[in-house]
Amino acid sequence: DMATNITNTSITTDDLIVDTNVLKVDSANNRVGIGTATPTQATLHVAGGNVPARLEGNAGTTYVQFGASATTTYGQIAMTGNDMTLRTAYQDRMKIDSNGYVTKPNQPSFLMKKYSGGSNAIANNTVWTYDEALSNVGGHANISNGRFTAPVAGSYCFMWHNIGEGSSSVYRSFIRYNASSTWGSGSYRLESRNYHSAGYPNASAQVVVYLNASDYVDIYVSGGSLYSDTTNGVWFCGFLIG
Repeated sequence: DMATNITNTSITTDDLIVDTNVLKVDSANNRVGIGTATPTQATLHVAGGNVPARLEGNAGTTYVQFGASATTTYGQIAMTGNDMTLRTAYQDRMKIDSNGYVTKPNQPSFLMKKYSGGSNAIANNTVWTYDEALSNVGGHANISNGRFTAPVAGSYCFMWHNIGEGSSSVYRSFIRYNASSTWGSGSYRLESRNYHSAGYPNASAQVVVYLNASDYVDIYVSGGSLYSDTTNGVWFCGFLIG
């Protein structure tokens, strides 16, 4: 026999069992099972069927919250219609809409461009700097010193483009890592290269590299100066892959 006392204010028992496994209160482990008579690991264990649990709000957006007992900013999964949003600190971080499109509004990305200067817009043996950031999500790119500083450790994709000018010469534009021109264990540079014989030679490059938080990258030119005007010139862009 199960020792149970039910009043209008409380239920006291060693264990509470409703219809075998519809509801089980495991008093020894302080667990509750729904659809199982042996709740394990979790404080609440829901089992059974292809849809073991369903949470339904009254209207508008429905939230499920997660967090430690002392937290003041819970993580959330929010459902608005058929759109799902993942949130941290009560802010939207990733959204999957009803068509399956995934957007991450705070994902770091940038595009910096030099659109002035004409001849010698960027002098030989200097770091590229820029006139404008056409985009700068998170504010991690700096047009004054030409740097992008990684806000978090991860893999990043970077691309850059240049236009050389002047007498016959080989132009090298390469990405630097914390002001170092070499990458890896050797003396290797990640660069774009073009040769000027007539006109304005163009060159572009794209790399994927791993950065630690607070590492920075910039673009450096050697071999000759670069040209830039309102329609052509040099630009540098990138984004966090993950």
